[in-house]
Amino acid sequence: MDIFTRPRIVFEGSSVSKYLSDNLTCIQFTNNAVIDAGYLPKPKANNFIEHIFVSHTHLDHICAIALYVDNFFQYLKNTITIYASKESIQTLKEHFFNDKIWPDFTKINLLNNKPAISFQEINVGEKLLINDIYIEAVKSFHTQGSFGFILSYQNNSIYFTSDTYYDDEIVNLINKRTDIKQVIADVSYDSSSHMLAKDAKHLTPLILKDIQDKCRDDVIFHVYHIKYAYKDLIEKELKEFNIPKEYGMIVQNGSFMYFDTDFDKLGVSEKLLKRHNLDQEQKLQSILECFSEISKSLDSKANLRILGEMVKQNIQADRCSVWFIDKDKNEYYTLHADGVNEIRVPLGKGIVGQVFLTKEAILENNPSNNKHFDSTNDKKTSYTTKSILAMPIVDSNKEVIGVFQALNKLTDINNNFDKDDLNYVAIAADYAGKIYEGMQKQEEILNTQKDLIYSIAEMVETKSEETGNHVKRVGKISEILAKKLKCTKEEVEIIAYAAPTHDIGKIGIPDSILHKPAALNPEEFKTMQKHSQIGYDMLSKFKGKVMQMAAIVALEHHEKYNGLGYPNGLKGEQIHLFARIVALADVFDALASKRCYKDAWPIEEIEKYIVDKSGSHFDPKVVQAFLDSKDEIYKVREELSD
Repeated sequence: MDIFTRPRIVFEGSSVSKYLSDNLTCIQFTNNAVIDAGYLPKPKANNFIEHIFVSHTHLDHICAIALYVDNFFQYLKNTITIYASKESIQTLKEHFFNDKIWPDFTKINLLNNKPAISFQEINVGEKLLINDIYIEAVKSFHTQGSFGFILSYQNNSIYFTSDTYYDDEIVNLINKRTDIKQVIADVSYDSSSHMLAKDAKHLTPLILKDIQDKCRDDVIFHVYHIKYAYKDLIEKELKEFNIPKEYGMIVQNGSFMYFDTDFDKLGVSEKLLKRHNLDQEQKLQSILECFSEISKSLDSKANLRILGEMVKQNIQADRCSVWFIDKDKNEYYTLHADGVNEIRVPLGKGIVGQVFLTKEAILENNPSNNKHFDSTNDKKTSYTTKSILAMPIVDSNKEVIGVFQALNKLTDINNNFDKDDLNYVAIAADYAGKIYEGMQKQEEILNTQKDLIYSIAEMVETKSEETGNHVKRVGKISEILAKKLKCTKEEVEIIAYAAPTHDIGKIGIPDSILHKPAALNPEEFKTMQKHSQIGYDMLSKFKGKVMQMAAIVALEHHEKYNGLGYPNGLKGEQIHLFARIVALADVFDALASKRCYKDAWPIEEIEKYIVDKSGSHFDPKVVQAFLDSKDEIYKVREELSD
């Protein structure tokens, strides 16, 4: 039995919540069908959502419906059918699609003259077949007209309680229906908040324990819908109550479940089943941990394995492999490959072979229909390749020397990768090339660290809608200023490495603040200031001079010479010299660059501003170094222009 040909369900985040991993309000169970629509997955390969089953009409369970129609209107080919109770449909019509909040999309036709949406009333006990999956509405004990749902494939069913309070009918249903092998239960409040849970009609860990104790032993319980403010208390209680048990999980964004629970037969581990998507901060943390581990070792094979684990974690791939060319044998071979020993293939054969030949990355979510796909290794290893990401590995001369490959995205309903996943494979491919060229030399390890720091910093700048060249320029300008200030060769090298990560903490700042095309209000500015401490907390965990100095720069580069900066109000030489240098380099390049909220300043005005701020914002010695080096600095801006 192959896990990659088996139906699954996948959990998605809530678009109305920053905490996408906690307040989940969408379950995708086929490529075009979901339960609830607080979030709807981005279409892939023209697989648009056509069936939405609504459990109830709280905003976090329905808000993405209108957004989805609005954003993808011109691409939709079929009407989106909304299945709900009579009460829920009435609420949607009167309070959502009412030509006041949103247009009545039932009266608006797509380009092919089909209605954009339609409503279909369903009742408790009614069962529909959607792409081989049966879905049945069952009663939930929440708001009027609310549903839970049972999803069934062959002889196995998953019971989704939706938002609900306790009723004996829940236990009776689970025990009566022996096809129910898994239960996804709403736990929104901790047990000390039981009165609030009762009034709001949600479960607590203690109530779920009671349900679990009364149900069949073979049922696997999962927990979803944990409210953020109660998360720590709930998770502590769940652990005390042994909920969930083996193979059960606290559902997070990207968590997935198979209908079949014969996991030994499926050949899947509990660890694999508990994979889920990471948020950007977690992904960044994963990259930094990978970087830290690799910096401690000269074992190239071990480091490629560490890279592979980082990629698998960040894009939720099932397997990774790293291929290099053996010119003597006219083959390419795996220096690292999950699950198998070394593989050798003639040059030019397969998807990897095409990457070698074309020097271009390939994202293929339907490899069986790709004329270059070679299924030989699948047949040898009893594996099914459903999707492939293959990225060229280039050396310092820009020649392709290898390919970094990822297979089968676990947390997507169809195992499909997307273009966002390419970013993380590109980082790994870049680093793999450096490892392959010279892991034995400490100098090359430092260069690799620098490249990775730039890659990480560029990802942060992309999030904040600044350019990747901004961080490169800040690094080069800081290097120039350090030389002018007569820092040692080692110090110059360290600041060149450390400076690009000065704003790494922005990864933890909400997009609504980073992307605001206007001045921030006092509350927003207070939130923005937190990025200095966030950056320090991330970087200070790692050993080594570069990472420790990067942490200090991240923390102190918004301090001012007169003590009026943040986060700690340091003054004068209390601020590390490197942070004083980066403070000027960052401000200069920011003023000289166009942003969403301002045009670039003329150079003369920037010079005047920096001179005027000497002794208040900036260290006078650093200002003088800037004036003495301005021609060299302006040349950096020309060479690394946006």
